[in-house]
Amino acid sequence: MSTKKFIIKTTIKVIAYAILSTIALSLLTNPIITNELALGQMQNSNELYLLMETYNKVRPFISIIYGLITALFAATTIHDTYKFIQTKTNKGEN
Repeated sequence: MSTKKFIIKTTIKVIAYAILSTIALSLLTNPIITNELALGQMQNSNELYLLMETYNKVRPFISIIYGLITALFAATTIHDTYKFIQTKTNKGEN
């Protein structure tokens, strides 16, 4: 793997991970959503209660998926770095 290809590949992965992290963390830690849903329950609406319960059930799944994405990102980055180092140390062998 060439140096240019390694840098481009790593940069794309970091940018994609940053975008996914922004989306996932905004869903996990956004107090506006939870406050709006909680205040909406004051209206005694079945739909708002259902929405709040759905949100509370989906949050752990988002957290698990985010953890898996983080592990996958780390694993692929480590693998690419390992391949890059192996290619540089064994210049003549492919």
